[in-house]
Amino acid sequence: LGQRALDEANRYLEGKGGRRLLPDDAGVRNPILDGAGSESDFHGFSQYLEDMAALEPEVRARNGPAREPGEEGAINPLLLQHVGGAAAGAVVGGATGDDPANRTRNALIGAAVGAAVPGALRLRNARMVEGAMTGAVRIKGARSVEGVEIPTTGRTPGAPDTPLRDPMAGVDVFLEKFAPEIRSGLRDVFERNGGFEAQRRGAVHQAQADRLAQGVLVDFQKRIKPGTTLNVEGIRAHTDALATAQAKVNDLAAKVAQGQNRDADIVALEAAKAEVSTLGASLMGARSEAGRALAQFRILARVLDSNNPKLLAEAAGTLRGDAAQFAQAFTQLPDDPVARFRWLQAQDRPGVREQVRQYYYANILSGVKTHERNILGNVANTVNNLMVHPAAAGLDALKATVTGAPRQITLDEIPSQLAGMVGGFERGLSEALFSLKHGVNRSALTQSLSAAEAGKLDVPRVEFGGGGANPFNWPGRALDSADQFFRAIAKQQEAYGLAHAQAKREGLKGAAFEDRMAGLLAGDGEHGQRIAEQADTFARRAVFQEKAGPLVGLMQSAAKKYPELSFVVPFMKTPANIFRQGFEFSPAGFGMKAARQEGRAGTQAQARAALGSAALGGLAYLAATGRLSGSGPRNPAERAQLMESGWRPNSVKVGDHWIEYSLFQPVSIPAAAIGNAFEAWRAEGMKARSAPGKIAGALQGFARSGLDQSFLSGVAGLFEMIEGRSLDSAAKYVGQQAHGLLPFAGAQRSLTTAVDPVVRAPQGIVETVKAGVPGLSSSVEPRLDRFGHEVTRPGGPVRRAADPFNVSGVSDDPVVAELGRLGVSMGPQTAQMALPPGQRLTRQENFDVRHLKGTAVGRVLANLIALPAYQQLPDPAKVDVLERAINKTRAGVTVAEKPLIKGRILSNLQQAGR
Repeated sequence: LGQRALDEANRYLEGKGGRRLLPDDAGVRNPILDGAGSESDFHGFSQYLEDMAALEPEVRARNGPAREPGEEGAINPLLLQHVGGAAAGAVVGGATGDDPANRTRNALIGAAVGAAVPGALRLRNARMVEGAMTGAVRIKGARSVEGVEIPTTGRTPGAPDTPLRDPMAGVDVFLEKFAPEIRSGLRDVFERNGGFEAQRRGAVHQAQADRLAQGVLVDFQKRIKPGTTLNVEGIRAHTDALATAQAKVNDLAAKVAQGQNRDADIVALEAAKAEVSTLGASLMGARSEAGRALAQFRILARVLDSNNPKLLAEAAGTLRGDAAQFAQAFTQLPDDPVARFRWLQAQDRPGVREQVRQYYYANILSGVKTHERNILGNVANTVNNLMVHPAAAGLDALKATVTGAPRQITLDEIPSQLAGMVGGFERGLSEALFSLKHGVNRSALTQSLSAAEAGKLDVPRVEFGGGGANPFNWPGRALDSADQFFRAIAKQQEAYGLAHAQAKREGLKGAAFEDRMAGLLAGDGEHGQRIAEQADTFARRAVFQEKAGPLVGLMQSAAKKYPELSFVVPFMKTPANIFRQGFEFSPAGFGMKAARQEGRAGTQAQARAALGSAALGGLAYLAATGRLSGSGPRNPAERAQLMESGWRPNSVKVGDHWIEYSLFQPVSIPAAAIGNAFEAWRAEGMKARSAPGKIAGALQGFARSGLDQSFLSGVAGLFEMIEGRSLDSAAKYVGQQAHGLLPFAGAQRSLTTAVDPVVRAPQGIVETVKAGVPGLSSSVEPRLDRFGHEVTRPGGPVRRAADPFNVSGVSDDPVVAELGRLGVSMGPQTAQMALPPGQRLTRQENFDVRHLKGTAVGRVLANLIALPAYQQLPDPAKVDVLERAINKTRAGVTVAEKPLIKGRILSNLQQAGR
């Protein structure tokens, strides 16, 4: 039964007043197997196991939900669920109603319902959650430090403590080497033991040489040390011994099943099972180590064959000299995953360029809206996944009817998915707190520790010294913790849905159905492991962190080699995934790789494409009716007119407000494409272009939509500078990049917009930087609208700094409305004047002239539009009257102010000593 199991049994029996199974000085094997123990001792140990299993729910119910070490005093996640539900219900309820009293009543009702929903979902799935947790306890000989498991049985210092992504990967090929009659027995052993994961560090095997294997002695009672490799004859000897032991198990099991066994046969059967387990663990461990060694040789061979000095230097730097010595030093560390990770961080000493890049990242990610947009983007994708499920279930039902294949997705999974999301809330909160506290999530931590076992330094994210005490580490930790929170919720959502579908396919109902779901959620068997993998893939996609394609991989490698590229495109993986998911949510999705997958994942991708295609009709209708915008016109006059009316780029008009839709990912990608295409079509139509010209313009607008995304602002600014071909464009771009080098540039910009509502018009690099610095922005010249007024941001300080949707109300100015209705184009005012040769307006004089012109034009137009005679004119005559009024007023202001401006110039010249 194993020494640790005997120790537990002895402690139990002593507590019951019984005698020990073995005396303290006994140096023999298990007395049960040797026949030295009494039958009552064996029944006592069995009763101990049953008592522990029975007490587990009671202990958990009494102690409450498990908490992560180091989280004493944290908010109770269950309480937080109810509070969050109440808040969400209050918001939804308060948004409905015709008067304040009605809205208050609805808010109270919504809060009560929202607070009750988490409890109702937990009660429905209490049995499944209980079974899943009990199933997780079945893993023997393991402990965990802050949620990161460290095996503690049969392990030596330095043995790998990282779960394999798929412990059963490749086992089918391996089992084909054995006779058919014993394959099922071996598979059952491997599945029950999780592929003997603790014994392995990779996956490849090769066995030959029958003659030499006959002379190899195999120890049936002792596993080989983890990390040990076997030669050819050793592998074959262990393979033959495993086949012989499993054949013995089959024969003895058949006797027992037929009732033809003796008592000795039962003991022999248990001994044979133990031999199969021991040999299986040794062989799987050796197979894993051989695969890792071969992979390392292939890597080194490619580096050496390239004869590239840079690659050789990088390989040497990655191995830190001798990989074996690195791994040996690593394994001498305490069995604390966080302490080991800290040691790895200390070994990773980034260069100056890498440190500058991390410093730049911390600065630009420190803004309030950055984190709001990250959270809201994850929320939008989570909601999108729930909306896609009914469509996927319908599509799967149709496919099952046509092909006769079993159902992969069912509509009645939704309650289970919601319950999984509620359960994932607690897990997500734990994952978020872990990432905030340690600066690394559990998944990345496990990956780093696994790489270190093989002598490779792989730290996921570079941090500055000081850990959580260093504020430059806060932005990165905050973004990662938010992703981990939503990733855990998405993972539980999909895992519960997958388990529900599998249990339903097996025809189970009632308690058997819930027990089966619990076992699958605990990872039992091949189906349980496959569910865990699929749920993890689904969760990565939910936070736009799925594996990037080869092109993005090359770009990431280039940015790592040349950190300067990060100033133009700071982020690559997440934007690329957002783009890909956006196009998957469109007709193009039917032809993409995701939709060509088999099974559940392929059906989900096809449903996304179908739902996105249907949504395009609604988006096109909004764009055609002027309620969905793209990036807008580039002509200053046209853009100023739209902005003053309340219009905003990349927004949707809801009632009397424009709301930015870029956060509604991944729908924002096709929405921007549709908006730009319609705007380009209308612009070409105004130019009286032919149909091919309109189509070409629409396609060009469609292609431009990518640069409208906030995460590509650096690329958009670079293109704008190239297209502008002027010093002003270059100064603006360089100034924006330079501002990112200021400490916490994003937070500074948020604070600036809070305390300074005026939109500034900087000129040059220095002023561009100052415009984003609190206290200095007021020294930069304000931007003036067409009527000489300062352009301001709507709302109070909090809204200006923290409104991620950039909500803007429709203007009620009658002059703006009339000019827009009639299509009268009037750009921003200029300060052009006929001055003596060699004389120029000062910057202040330029500002004053534009202000005077704008206010005068606004006054004249307001008075003109209010005249009854104007109201009786037809629209073409109104256009003519307005255009003539604008031109004459501008000219009159210029003439009237000319002497004053000349006097100022002469005075300035005299003061300057000219």
